[in-house]
Amino acid sequence: MEEIVINGRFLSRPITGVERFAREICKSLDELLDEVDSPARFIIIGPTGTYKTPIFRNIRVRKTGSLRGHAWEQISLPMAARRSLVVNLCSTAPVLARKVSCIHDANVYIAPENYTVPFVCLYRILLPLVARTSKACFTISRYSAETLLENNVFTRMPEIIPNGHEHIVRQKAELPSEAVAAIKTPYVLLLGSRSKSKNIDLILNAASRLRALGLSIVIAGGKNSGVFAQYTPDSGKDVDVIDLGRVSDADILHLYRNAHAFLFPSLHEGFGIPPIEAMAVGCPVVASAASAMPEVLGDAAVLCDPYDVGPWIDAIVALKDDRVRAQTIERGRQCASRYTWRRSAALLYYLLMSVQRRPEPASSSVSLT
Repeated sequence: MEEIVINGRFLSRPITGVERFAREICKSLDELLDEVDSPARFIIIGPTGTYKTPIFRNIRVRKTGSLRGHAWEQISLPMAARRSLVVNLCSTAPVLARKVSCIHDANVYIAPENYTVPFVCLYRILLPLVARTSKACFTISRYSAETLLENNVFTRMPEIIPNGHEHIVRQKAELPSEAVAAIKTPYVLLLGSRSKSKNIDLILNAASRLRALGLSIVIAGGKNSGVFAQYTPDSGKDVDVIDLGRVSDADILHLYRNAHAFLFPSLHEGFGIPPIEAMAVGCPVVASAASAMPEVLGDAAVLCDPYDVGPWIDAIVALKDDRVRAQTIERGRQCASRYTWRRSAALLYYLLMSVQRRPEPASSSVSLT
C-alpha cells in the first residue's frame, strides 16, 4: 500500500484561513476513509514542537526534524517523505518533492502593499516554483484560479476545491470569554486579520452613523507582523469600537449569533470563510462586491461597493426589518450548505487517486522549469 504524506506545517501555526482549510480537509478526509477502500494510507508529517497533535482514526500523525518554518518544509519534510506523494494545503510546499499543491490566492501579486517586503519577495519566487513542480494543483475558487493564471503562477486551469462550513456549526456550546459575554449593546461584527486589504476603515469611519442607529462596532482577529505590513485602523480608539483581538471559536460563534449583521468589506479574498461561517449559524451578511465574494456568496449576502459606505449603512438599516432579515438569513443558510468540508475532502481524495494512477516519468529528477 502506497503512502500519501500530508504537509503538516500548518499544525504548528495559529489558525487563520489557510490553516482552517488544512485542518478541516484532514478531519473530513479521515472520516471519508472510513467509507472507502483506499489503495493508499495517509500520514501527516509535521515539525517537531509542543503544539497539540490531532487524533484521527485513519490518518497517522508524526513529528520530525529540528528545523522550523520554510526551512523545515524545504529540507526536513522531503527527507521524511522520501518518494511518497506530498499533499500541500497551505500554498507553500517543498520544491524538491513529488507533490500535489493548493495555492490559495494571488494576493502577493494583486495587493503587495498589504504584506511585508520579505514575504512578498519569497512568495513571488516560491508560488510559481510550487505550481510548476507539482503533479497537480488546485485552488479554492474560480476567482483565485483566474488571478493566479493572470499572474503566471499557474500555466493551466487548476482544480477548484472550496472551503466548507461544518466546523462552526459543530462548535461546542462553550461559554464565551468574559470580554465577549460583556458585550450587551447591539453591534455589527468585523472579523479578520489586521491587513489593510480587509478594508475595515470603511466601517470604522462610519462609527458615528452606526451610533445614531444604536449600533456599536465589534472587531475580532489577530495580527501577524511577519506576514502583514504594519497597519493601524484610523478609528481604532473610537468609544463605540470594541477591539477584541484574537478570540476562540466559541467566542466567534457567540459573536455571530448575537450580531445585528456580519460585515465583510474586504478588497482581496480568494474565498472568504467568515461570511460562510456567519451564514451557517443564522447571521445576515453584508459583504464587499469584490474579488471572490460575488462568486462565493451570490445573492445570499447584500453585496456593496467596498469604497462607498453609503450602501453599507442602507443595508444595515434594511436588516432592521424582520421580513428582510429573515429572508437574508434563509438565503445565507442555503448558500452555506453548498460549501462543505465533506465534499471538498472527497474532491481532494479523488484528485489524489487520479494522480497516483498516472505513470511516473522515466527520469526521477524534479524539473524546476
